[in-house]
Amino acid sequence: MSTFEVDPALVEAAAATLRSTAEELRGAADRVGGALLLAGAAGGSAGFAAGAQEAARHWSDALQEYAEAGVALSVATARAGLAYDLVELQNRRVLAPVVRP
Repeated sequence: MSTFEVDPALVEAAAATLRSTAEELRGAADRVGGALLLAGAAGGSAGFAAGAQEAARHWSDALQEYAEAGVALSVATARAGLAYDLVELQNRRVLAPVVRP
């Protein structure tokens, strides 16, 4: 017979880590976009600035998409942790010995 154990606290901690990683990605998206815009402005030509603006948009959008995926994964992981907590609680209630006075 196989045994399967899950520590809900570890699952919930993983969800928190995923959430903070998603926030880091959002910040990175803003910083990368800003840096590309700065480089474009410093380039001295309208064509270079337009290319940098386009690159900034693409990089920022892509990183934002990763951040949103991280948030979704964080929510799903947190829900899994709660589900494991619920299963444990139900099992304890069902398997607890009945004490009669």
